[in-house]
Amino acid sequence: MCDATVAIAGSLRPLTEIAHVYGFSDTAHLARQLRAASGMPPSAYRAVARTRWHAPAARCARAAADDGRADSNPPRVPLRG
Repeated sequence: MCDATVAIAGSLRPLTEIAHVYGFSDTAHLARQLRAASGMPPSAYRAVARTRWHAPAARCARAAADDGRADSNPPRVPLRG
């Protein structure tokens, strides 16, 4: 999910394309997962990401490191946890 959130926050790519690239069954599934993780729909998540882009991606990066799958391009918008 962290990779998809980075794509949503850091690009203007359509949600349909992001859902497909990151293996979600459809756009609605990705939107539900994002809402569950962040508490907001994709459009609001993008808007917040643009105003808070400087925020560190600590949560997703720490989770990846704990799982042994450290990401060289960590997310920049933290998820609600």
